[in-house]
Amino acid sequence: MPTPAQPIARPFANTPHGMSFQVPIQSFLDYALPPLRRDLDPEKIIKKMVDTGMKSSHRPITLQDRWRGSPVDPAFGKGETSTVFGRMEDVISTTIQASRPSAKDVQVLPFVFRDNHAGVFSSLDRKTDMFPDAYWQLDTVTECSWSTIAVSGEYKKGESESDQQDNVVKVTSSMHNCLRKDPCRRFTLGFTIENTTMRLWYCDRSQIVCSEPFNPIIDCRWLVHFCLSIAYAEPHHLGWDPTMRQTEDGRYDISVYSSNGALVVYRTLELLSRSGVEALKGRGTRVWKAVRVDDGVESGTPMVLKDTWVDPDRESEGAVLEKLRNAERKPDLQRFVDRTFLSREWDGDVFLDRTCSVLDCTRVFGSRAVISNRQDLRSRFEDASGTTAPPTQPRHASDCKIHYRIIFRDVCTPITKETSLVTIFRALAQITVSLQLMHAVGWVHRDVSTGNILLAKDGTARLADLEYARLLGQGDECRLGTTKFMAIEVDHQKYWFPEQRSLSAEHDDRGSTKAVPAVREGAHIQSTSPGLSHKEHSSGKHKHPKFRYNPLHDLESVWWVAVHFMFTREAVNNSLKVLPEEPGARVSEGQRLYADEFFTSRNSRGFAMILDGSFATAVEALDPSVQDAGAVLEKIRRKLVAFYRKAEGDLSSVEYAKCADGLHAVMMDLFLDVAESPDLQDIHLRPLRPSPPARAPDKRSHAFGDGVDETDPLWKLLGMDKLRSEDANEGLDEPPAEQPVISATDLITKTGRRKAKSNLNAVRTRPYLPRKAKAVVKPPVKA
Repeated sequence: MPTPAQPIARPFANTPHGMSFQVPIQSFLDYALPPLRRDLDPEKIIKKMVDTGMKSSHRPITLQDRWRGSPVDPAFGKGETSTVFGRMEDVISTTIQASRPSAKDVQVLPFVFRDNHAGVFSSLDRKTDMFPDAYWQLDTVTECSWSTIAVSGEYKKGESESDQQDNVVKVTSSMHNCLRKDPCRRFTLGFTIENTTMRLWYCDRSQIVCSEPFNPIIDCRWLVHFCLSIAYAEPHHLGWDPTMRQTEDGRYDISVYSSNGALVVYRTLELLSRSGVEALKGRGTRVWKAVRVDDGVESGTPMVLKDTWVDPDRESEGAVLEKLRNAERKPDLQRFVDRTFLSREWDGDVFLDRTCSVLDCTRVFGSRAVISNRQDLRSRFEDASGTTAPPTQPRHASDCKIHYRIIFRDVCTPITKETSLVTIFRALAQITVSLQLMHAVGWVHRDVSTGNILLAKDGTARLADLEYARLLGQGDECRLGTTKFMAIEVDHQKYWFPEQRSLSAEHDDRGSTKAVPAVREGAHIQSTSPGLSHKEHSSGKHKHPKFRYNPLHDLESVWWVAVHFMFTREAVNNSLKVLPEEPGARVSEGQRLYADEFFTSRNSRGFAMILDGSFATAVEALDPSVQDAGAVLEKIRRKLVAFYRKAEGDLSSVEYAKCADGLHAVMMDLFLDVAESPDLQDIHLRPLRPSPPARAPDKRSHAFGDGVDETDPLWKLLGMDKLRSEDANEGLDEPPAEQPVISATDLITKTGRRKAKSNLNAVRTRPYLPRKAKAVVKPPVKA
């Protein structure tokens, strides 16, 4: 039976967590809020409040359908924002009291509304640990926490566009904190009020939706419906997971239902990873070390439990893992399978009932029908494909997420916790073997990153997170993976090496030292590279196949993982008896600059991979003790480029399955060369810490800091050579305290030069006058 037409959703506002969509208020009440109890009729309750008492002063709602507690609009109310909107607590309390069958009814409701009298009403002044302006909270607790807030509310007396946007930032950040801080939360709700404009909010791991605005002071029915839905709801109706329960000692009991309905409970012992929860929309992955619980008693050996939200149109990680393990390979490769991939104990989608008939998935606006499996979810989007909803309305199964759990027997630690350079490079060598096992049977991983490389107790490396893995050439291509470690062709969705053309000949005039500054100047790889995009493929000019993910992209991601460890960490030789007293003192500004550029700028990453000499120059900025390892990474980069050019020489006949044949062994040998180097056995990599605080310039130092080469043409171009500390500070006892310090590294960047010029003009125009000597007051002479 086809589902009803989905409500038309329109883009509303761009939030820090993505675009939000607006739906009609009635659709929001029907599909986002908990269902009202049958004995609760908002119209009858409003009539009851209008007819209460013989005198008009007793009526919570006046005959003009206006809340008596709000005689004027909040914008004209006297007092601060907290005082004006403090009446909301009385309005909600009155509504709940009117919903009771009699005045003697003292039923305790699960949720209570509270105003945050210590709230911060500007998003600029609010810190991440500050609670919203108002909230609905579990009535069983006395202290507020993100794990007990059911609905977040934000206030503004004004209703300008800036007020609206500030409330959007605040409410989405508050809802994000609820999902981020509480592992039991599946979705959450919120509301915003700007003067007389109120919107209701909903968000889960795939969408942010708000209602059309209404006036809460005059349109009483919407506010009453909202209040009653929240006050009488059960915790699982407001986003709490009924299959998870927090214990008294802060751990979690997680229930897993097998296919036959059998209940198995696992208790968490330690949180291993929570990197996936930082994004509001996404997988929200958490990984725990857990142990089985039988009759309340922990038993068995510890295992690893992974809780995540996945796309319904992809194979589950457990299914992919079994296919990779059972695939036919050459005998010399098959023996490595058990030491390469994790061993699965159990996996499956999360169901909200013991009969496994209610699938836990993100909300489908337009239908309240029960979704029992993945195929049911996909079919609902297929039935709605003929609706008149605009293109902005999510209408595909890939727009939703399904709650999924998998349990592994192997307890490993992420490679990010490892500090030994030798261990890290030996693990990367083993990961190339893991990828060879996948590529040999036609599979690609598509998400190689530091979070997906694990170290087992026996020292072997395991390749995890196979959710995005798939067969070569299967399905449509899209930009997937972790951005920091994504291959540049995947990041840009275009080929970069057709016709074996090299960028080095086109950029000889820039020189190796100008690679990163050129990106700062606004140079774009797209305008200089011979890459071919999707548009060019589809046009008549280029008869080439579509862009396809291939094994070379997996291997390039491994290279970026190695680069990440080398540039974002500080090399320390543990064999030295005396270590640097101040952490980060040995790290050059060049290394910090490249660490920022390589993992925040798409263009810089492209130049490092394609432009000959660019990455070799970056290696020179590393600590001398690890420059040999950096030179090995340069060799691997050259090998990657050579294989790219060979594979993409003729795009009309690319053999994706064989394009990386031979490269796995080369990369493994080079990684092992680093791991077996005698000079690197005692090198450890600790996290790169902030730069040591700059020393305040003394009386005779330049206004823009020490260590600047005055013979540099850039220094003279800016006119810095004419500025002397003795002339600029003539008549002063010391330089102005507010005067900034510009480092030499800043002068090679576009932003740094702009800042230096503005400070130079400020120094030239500021009236430096001699300070007046203070009068000396002599103590009175005693008689």
